[in-house]
Amino acid sequence: MLEPYGFDKDDEVLDLLHSVFNPWCGNKDYFLWKYKSLKCDVTSFPLAWVLKKDDQIVAFNGYFPRKIKVGTKWVVCVQSMDTATHNSFRGKGLFRILQDGIYKEMSKHGVAWVYGWGNENSFRLLISKVGWNIWDEQSMMLRILDGKKFLEAKLKNTMMVLCGGLVLKLYSQKWRTPRVRNGTVVEPLSFPKEIDELLIDVHDSFDFIAERSASYLTWRVSNPIDGLRPICIYVEDRITGYAILQKDDAENLFEIIDLLGLNNDAVHGLLAYVEDLARAEKISMIRFRVNIHHPYDKYFRQSGYFRSRTRFKCVGKSINANNLNAKIDFGNQIKRHWTLLERNE
Repeated sequence: MLEPYGFDKDDEVLDLLHSVFNPWCGNKDYFLWKYKSLKCDVTSFPLAWVLKKDDQIVAFNGYFPRKIKVGTKWVVCVQSMDTATHNSFRGKGLFRILQDGIYKEMSKHGVAWVYGWGNENSFRLLISKVGWNIWDEQSMMLRILDGKKFLEAKLKNTMMVLCGGLVLKLYSQKWRTPRVRNGTVVEPLSFPKEIDELLIDVHDSFDFIAERSASYLTWRVSNPIDGLRPICIYVEDRITGYAILQKDDAENLFEIIDLLGLNNDAVHGLLAYVEDLARAEKISMIRFRVNIHHPYDKYFRQSGYFRSRTRFKCVGKSINANNLNAKIDFGNQIKRHWTLLERNE
């Protein structure tokens, strides 16, 4: 039986997620933050679903609500986050039953489309079994600050480490993040309400963009396990950009989770601050997972970033065929999509 999850068997759901993903990326606090804590006014569609057999939870699907601007209109969508089927019940058609049932519920709630970022196994399953399509790709933009330390973690050959480190050092010295003369960067405890004024201006500047708000960004950085840091840049007491930063001690890197600037100076100011912070904390690399056709690509390249060969597929499916807004030319629209729609967001 397919039903919205009532958050009454969290331990059972977590056991399922950990057994499938070996392990899953979070704990109980993270699970409740991700699927229960967000005050959603985008859609009434339940964001967590379970499939039961004899009162046992044998499958779980979790989603994240998105409101995305397409041209001059806004459409309601959901981002697929976690899909798990109990190992003992695989190969019995439960995945198709689960997906078909959920798509019918999405249609009832006016959801225009569902999409997600996945590895090769997951997106091939969605394409072959339930009719999803590939819409776009993401890759990592990398800024190597300490080539020798970075390569020592990847290579065992000392000569290759030395030669590669020298090449990366020369590249790093050639490209330096442009410095801006005005602007003050701060790290607030949470995002101030006034950031909504910036976001309205940015929404108006793009044809295809996911909605952001002060309340959403504050919820985003309240993630209980990732230690996310909000960063804002001000010019004459007005916010002109923000970033969300995460430190990965295991890999000695900074991950830019999200970044937005109203103009060139704002983007460069944020990148310069993150780089200075990384150098002060002896971080060897900064990375940012972005769409292949990211409008900020030139700013990152001007600051010494380059793209990795790793690719992540964006796949999706139109749900509400009667909704004119759902009929989108993704081949063109998504190329103007600036924002990071992270798989584990």
